[in-house]
Amino acid sequence: MAQLIPSLCDDLGVGISVHDPDTGVIHSVNERVEALTGHPAAELRGTTMEAYSAADATATSDAFHQQIQATTDGEPQQFAWAVATPSGQVSQLRVRLSTTTLDGEPYVLAEFQDITPEQDRINQLKTQESVLRRFHELASQSAPFEERMASLLEFGRTVMGVEQGFLTSIDGDTQRITIGVGPNDQLQDGATAPFAESYCRYTVEPDRDQPMTVVNAAEDGWENDPAYDRFGLGCYAGSKLVVDGETVGTLCFADRDPTDTPFTELQETFIELLSEWASTELERADREQELRRKDRAIEAAPVGITITNPEQSDNPLIYVNDRYEEMTGYSEADALGRNCRFLQGDATREEPVAEMRQAIDNAESVTVELRNYQQDGQQFWNRVSIAPVTDDEGVLTNFVGFQQDITEDKQQQLELERTSELLEQTQQVANIGGWEYDLRSETLQWTDEVYHIHGKPETYDPTVGAAIEQFHPDDRESLRSAFAELTTDGTPFDLEVRILRDDGTMRWVRTRGTPRYDGDELVAVAGTQQDITERKEFEEELKRSNERLQEFAYILSHDLQEPLRMVSSYVCLLEEELEEQLDDETRQYIDFAVDGAERMRGMIDGLLLYSRVETEGSEHTETDVNTVLSAVEADLELKLAETDSELHVDSLPTIEADEDQLVQLFENLIKNAIEHGGEETTVSVTSTSVPEGVQFAVSDDGPGIPADQQDEIFGLFDKGGDSDGTGIGLAICERIVARHDGEISVESTPGEGATFYVTLPDS
Repeated sequence: MAQLIPSLCDDLGVGISVHDPDTGVIHSVNERVEALTGHPAAELRGTTMEAYSAADATATSDAFHQQIQATTDGEPQQFAWAVATPSGQVSQLRVRLSTTTLDGEPYVLAEFQDITPEQDRINQLKTQESVLRRFHELASQSAPFEERMASLLEFGRTVMGVEQGFLTSIDGDTQRITIGVGPNDQLQDGATAPFAESYCRYTVEPDRDQPMTVVNAAEDGWENDPAYDRFGLGCYAGSKLVVDGETVGTLCFADRDPTDTPFTELQETFIELLSEWASTELERADREQELRRKDRAIEAAPVGITITNPEQSDNPLIYVNDRYEEMTGYSEADALGRNCRFLQGDATREEPVAEMRQAIDNAESVTVELRNYQQDGQQFWNRVSIAPVTDDEGVLTNFVGFQQDITEDKQQQLELERTSELLEQTQQVANIGGWEYDLRSETLQWTDEVYHIHGKPETYDPTVGAAIEQFHPDDRESLRSAFAELTTDGTPFDLEVRILRDDGTMRWVRTRGTPRYDGDELVAVAGTQQDITERKEFEEELKRSNERLQEFAYILSHDLQEPLRMVSSYVCLLEEELEEQLDDETRQYIDFAVDGAERMRGMIDGLLLYSRVETEGSEHTETDVNTVLSAVEADLELKLAETDSELHVDSLPTIEADEDQLVQLFENLIKNAIEHGGEETTVSVTSTSVPEGVQFAVSDDGPGIPADQQDEIFGLFDKGGDSDGTGIGLAICERIVARHDGEISVESTPGEGATFYVTLPDS
């Protein structure tokens, strides 16, 4: 009978076993027990529960035997138990024990009901409750977002069963790890990677509304994906971060090893909750930052800002910023609760006040300028702009006001009017006028001085075509072409052309044109005209003068040099022929004559050099003055050695200049210092940056220059004292400096040397 009872219960869906009440040994089991334990009945008979109990501290034969003993004592037992199959599958069971008598023998009957799904659900709920409780605790901490996020990622590593948790931001084609928790060096704070090589590019797909999960990347076909090549992640779970409807990043968990089982519903729910929380926090942080930025902008605004409440009586001020307090002298406490009319006074005109009042009554915007009064009674000009503020339904809630102290602007306006008048007078004196051509209206406007330059009355209505016809026939085509390029391509021009007046006179004019744009559109062209007739006449006279100078130089180099050579040669020949008949006095006269001829030749050579400074100078190029001084030192090496003199040169800059003329300039100055300084003279060359460019200083420790000679030292043939020179060297220096648009001067104290200063533009 003990073997018969279990088999009779096979159709009940519960496990039945019969046990010896004294030993707990199994006498018989039904098929359900065989399925639960994974052991056949023949194997189970004669054993105790130890043979198929799950590995647990309470699952021992003694523990089960105690329950059997308690049942034998007359108290049926009910308890939970776990059994395991040989393959390791565990089932949670509810066990009921009761006594029975079979064939006159006492037994204990065990009923086993599988409650594994129910227990799993209970355990899942407990785990979920624990996870959510811990999530809430970490998210609710009073700490910065970054610290809370790091704690949640750390907790999430445990929940997700992976090594790494990380938060990312997406900026164009780049993904950056904002917060990384875990041992993976590639996924730490600040790490970046191309977005196209990330797992997250699939996470943020627009049609994805669930977390993206990868259980085993290699088996799931990721081996040829650039993300797998770069990061080598075996498993991954990620969800997008959305702020104000825009995907800004991702929240992810990953491991370099694959996971054994798919991510659970709880794990996916956790990552969804965490990403939603992070998105909300980021959105709130953005809005708080925006509010703080607006608050700071309002407080730092260079204009006074006020807010009034029209729902209260007399529309009082409810907010003023710092600039308003500075501008008016009224503190916030003095201003709030009052209508802004307390700034008005006797000098305030009624018209702008009425205009503001009407705009407020109609809930419209308005801008006025009026005189107001500061707290100390000081008047100031105030530009006030008022605008209504409404809620989402269009209901008026406030007025915002912007107040700007324009007292200086008003003063500048008056000054501008005076300046404009002065400018007009200046244009007349300088013979400069302005013109403008509006491409939209095709109208040409002249200033008064342009009318004067053209010799036209102010009633004349100029047009472009007629204006061009007033220029010399040889200049019209170039002017017409330049004007066409200016009005089509915006190419500026600067031309010197001739105007033929109605009275038959001709005037030289420098005319310039520049474009004017409205955004990217060329809308007008404007320029100036300057009467340069006098300058042109001067240039023509200068040209003729230079031509005459060239003729003079030719005469010097050919017509005068030859007679001097003849005088010198014949005197020397005469000395040789009459050598035995000449006494000492005669010889001295001959020496005087030869020396005079040689000095005359030197003066002629000097004049040639002086005349060629302008006519034979080279174009200015980038010139290293250190190289110039090296050449000078090489040229003067013998003179320095003969006089036992020294030359010291500092590091010198590079400037735009005629290199050959710079060599001549510094060679003349240094040679002049040596010749006037005598034996053992020390000459130094230095440079200093000045507003005009570069100032070079050539100093010596010689006897100096008397004060009465310093003003004339740069004149032609001024030798300075008893010098043996021609007196042209310093004049050449001055002419070279003038050609470079520079200045030269000398400072000297007798007995303490002299310093020549040469100031040249640096570009």
